[in-house]
Amino acid sequence: MGRSNEIGEKISMSVNQKRMLLERFSLYTNELEQALHAEDEELIDEYMEKREQIIQQVNELDRSVNAAEREYAEEELHSFLASLIEKDKQIKQLMEQKKESFASELRKIRASKRMHTSYNTKGYASEGFFVDKTIKSK
Repeated sequence: MGRSNEIGEKISMSVNQKRMLLERFSLYTNELEQALHAEDEELIDEYMEKREQIIQQVNELDRSVNAAEREYAEEELHSFLASLIEKDKQIKQLMEQKKESFASELRKIRASKRMHTSYNTKGYASEGFFVDKTIKSK
């Protein structure tokens, strides 16, 4: 009986550690969403990096337990994981929208720059052409 209690405590500890990591991941996901709406590139990078670190920690935790423990943790956290997956899909969609918006703005800027350059470029020595032609005619 002592052995099964020990295993149960280990599984419970592993589930609790994973839950804590995933709650931090959820917090950073919400912060990332706000940073995306605010278009704050520094915060976007910061929260993306923090989320990546948590993913690495969860992967390390998963590698430290056996398959049965990992499966139990996934069952315990199923609804929480499902909500994180849904939120992550929303974040990905928002990022794609921001990317498209940015690309569109960049195309407009490039077109404006080309138009500005073409209107402000002087012709090739057009004044000299008339002078040279006049001189040659005489």
